[in-house]
Amino acid sequence: MVYLDHCATTPVYPEVADELMKVMCAAYGNPSSLHAKGREAMDLVEAARKTLAQAIGAQAQELIFTSCATEGNNQVLRQFKGRSIITTATEHPSVRNTLRELAKEGTKVTELLVDARGQIRLADLDRALHKDTALVSIMQVNNETGAVHDLEAIGHLIAERKLRARFHSDCVQGFLKLPLDVKKMHLDFVTVSAHKVHGPKGVGFLYARRGLRPLPFMTGGGQEGGLRAGTLNVPGIAAFGKACEILEPRQKENFDRALALKKELFWALSALVGPQGIRLNGDLHSDSPYILNVSFPGLRAEVLLRLLEDAEIYVSTGSACSSKNMKDSHVLTAMGLTKEEIKGSLRLCLSDTTTAKEIEQAKEGFAKALAFARRITH
Repeated sequence: MVYLDHCATTPVYPEVADELMKVMCAAYGNPSSLHAKGREAMDLVEAARKTLAQAIGAQAQELIFTSCATEGNNQVLRQFKGRSIITTATEHPSVRNTLRELAKEGTKVTELLVDARGQIRLADLDRALHKDTALVSIMQVNNETGAVHDLEAIGHLIAERKLRARFHSDCVQGFLKLPLDVKKMHLDFVTVSAHKVHGPKGVGFLYARRGLRPLPFMTGGGQEGGLRAGTLNVPGIAAFGKACEILEPRQKENFDRALALKKELFWALSALVGPQGIRLNGDLHSDSPYILNVSFPGLRAEVLLRLLEDAEIYVSTGSACSSKNMKDSHVLTAMGLTKEEIKGSLRLCLSDTTTAKEIEQAKEGFAKALAFARRITH
């Protein structure tokens, strides 16, 4: 079996699963309780908070635990309702669809266009910024193509303009994979999900720079400083911290290894179909090494996906959060792909657990799937 859908979710590390079970069974106290079992649970929460905050150059008190990045994105974006927001044409659905809803309610939303690599132009952002801009929301790594936005350059530009605009980034696909320093990047808000980095589903965090208090998305018992009500998911949070402990020291090593495997896979696919039979949707060198998006013109991605699945090779046709939506990818459309190129696009996502042997198996599986698909198409 070869799993190449790590952008959708990642397998939980065994050590993380062990931590989850241990905390669930032993540290079962409510962290809001004042007795010893409650303090035990809260100590685990705060230890994880400190570990995760250090990984992005933040202070522990600047992290708010959530259920996922989608929740965090909504909490950030909705507090700017009725104001002026700048974003890109290629954001994750949890940002894009939320902003479209807010636009119907009077929020002014400006979408920056991207080039053929999926990158915005800083000059376009500079022109779009004005005295009434309240928020700039630009993701770190695109979840479909791996295009990386230069958050440090963007943050510097916003700060240089000396406006009151806040800077938010959905860093789900970049956290613990690419450098992320909230101070260097002048970030005010960052959203992350644990299950993209070998942690459990159902937990994430929202970074809010000290002094900023995002409006609570839920109200109730006053947990997380009154910013996110509800009993904390102690096992999930502790497990998230464990995943961070494992991944954070190996970021550079994992990056270099993933880049080598990604290049090997792309050139192998190119050799199978020839330069005219494949289109790289992005840039092989500047994009995330963990994401490879390619199109096979004249072939249907759904057909290839099923053929590969029969060989136990698991890939996707785009964002898992909207994979059942039959509309063309808004990301690839914004990058200028034709309908035929979009219909033939596949997303292959690696992780630090992807092996050279798995890449060899994938190459063999693709050789058979592509040959069969071309026979039945032509």
